[in-house]
Order: sequence, then C-alpha cells, then structure tokens
Amino acid sequence: YSYILGEQVTPTILSHIFPTLSVALFGEAISLVVAIPLGVLAADKHGRIADKIVLAFATLTTSLPSFLAGLLLMIVFVLQLKLLPASGFVDPNEDFAGYFSHLILPGVSVATLQIAIISRMTRSSMIDALGSDYMRTASAKGLTRSRQLWVHAFKNSSIPILTIIGQSFGELIAGAIVVETVFDVPGIGQLVVNSILRRDYQMIQGIMIFVALVFIIVNLITDVLYAVVDPRIRERSF
Repeated sequence: YSYILGEQVTPTILSHIFPTLSVALFGEAISLVVAIPLGVLAADKHGRIADKIVLAFATLTTSLPSFLAGLLLMIVFVLQLKLLPASGFVDPNEDFAGYFSHLILPGVSVATLQIAIISRMTRSSMIDALGSDYMRTASAKGLTRSRQLWVHAFKNSSIPILTIIGQSFGELIAGAIVVETVFDVPGIGQLVVNSILRRDYQMIQGIMIFVALVFIIVNLITDVLYAVVDPRIRERSF
C-alpha cells in the first residue's frame, strides 16, 4: 500500500504496464528482424567484408546507451526531419496510427543494444553450425544456399540464440524504463522515477517485484521453447 499516493501498489503498476510492454515488444521485434539476418549474413560471409561490417556495426551499437540513442534519434527524426513525434503515448483504441508512430523512436532506442548482442550470438552459433558434417552433406545433396543456412544451420544453432533472446527481453524491460523518461512514455519507467522522487518506497518495492517476475516468466517461456525447437530435449524431459 502506497502511503504517498493513498492507494494499493498493484493496480497502479498494472495501469502503467501496457506502455512499457508496448515499447519492449516493439523493440524486441525490431531487434529480431534486424539482428538475425545480420548474424546469418556475417556467418555466411565469415572473414569477408560483409562480416567485418556487421561486427563493426555490432561494436558501435554495443557502446551506444539506449538513452543516448534515443536523444540522437530525436535530433534527426524530430528536430531535423520532423517525421515522428518527440514524446508521449497514444492509446491504440483511439488512434492506432498515432500509437504506432509514438512507438517507433523508443522501440528503436531500446533495440540498438539488443541488435548487437543477438547478431553476434547468431553469427557465432551459425559459424559453428556451418562447419559441421551435416552442412557438408546438405551441400553435397545440391541444396540451395538459403535452404542450407535457414533450414539446417539456423535451426540447429537456435538454442543459444533463444537463450540470448530470452535474456535480452528481460533487459529490454529495464531499457524501456530508461527510454520512457527520455520520450515521456507513461509506463513503468515514469512511475519508477516519480516514486524515487517522492520516496515512495512501497511503490518501488512493488515495481522491483514486478520486474523480477517478468524475468522469471521470460526464462520459463525460453525453457519451454527449447523443447519445441529441439525434439531431443523434449525426449529427455519425458
């Protein structure tokens, strides 16, 4: 019970979850769409110029904090190009186009670090898979390169990629909390900042429990997906 707000902690947290989850899920979608093809490309072109470009891009985005990425994106797309809104959040039931446009900048901001992490893990796992015997067999059978990469190599290297995706989603929640302050998104991040300023310790404790619960749920889903992706794990489990 928050003595500062005079209300229970749980309903207040639940009322701020949707904007945070929207930013986190949108950022996760962006990171997967960008990072996995980059990692596969880098592995396929291992040691060549494309591989080096992907590694350089990953190194750059790793060293770029999400809040700084948000500020840079705001300068370019809001102040200079005037294409996207600078801040705020819109209910999708009222205006879905406005809801989507307000998610682009914060989503890209939280995705920058995850793109680097997932692409490097995908590259590393794919390089190991591409050097295996079954890949040489697939090549000898005359399969197309895309089929070799996506059906055989990527599927067999997906377990470590799933692991890093599960861990990154939990980090996306934490990153979204920081980015929400930059873009004035009324989510968990804004609630955290206001609670700290008010010294609302009960609310802070409730938010920390919520974040820990998110990590637990994401790890559980990741463990279940292991068995879906790799039938050998499912057989050992039963």
